Amino acid sequence: MIIGKPLFMGRKGADQLVQIIRVLGTPAPHQLKAMNPDYPACEFQVVQRLSWQKALRKRTPPQMDELMDDLLRYDPKDRVHPLRACLYSLFSELRCPASGNAREDLVDFSEEELRSLMQNERQQLLIR
Repeated sequence: MIIGKPLFMGRKGADQLVQIIRVLGTPAPHQLKAMNPDYPACEFQVVQRLSWQKALRKRTPPQMDELMDDLLRYDPKDRVHPLRACLYSLFSELRCPASGNAREDLVDFSEEELRSLMQNERQQLLIR
């Protein structure tokens, strides 16, 4: 969404992984296993991860780097929970706009969705 097209444009499964490695760097064996337990053991050439500025080919706020790092991880268990991602400083203006005109429809979460958050995180997320 940031650059208006898919970041990883692989033609098939293996090519998709190569495209991801070009940006995120070489995954560790345990990360490959976490993505797909049936994936055959292989060794990849060591590739260093790119900065998000280079990967996105545009200047982005520093807070975007933190969000991208926490969303795009090889191991699904290591990825930030979507509602916790809403708490990142990148979205502060949406939660608490300087104008004071908060859009409550942006934080209209169900109780079930909010159960995954700690009480202090809920308070931070919800507009009063």
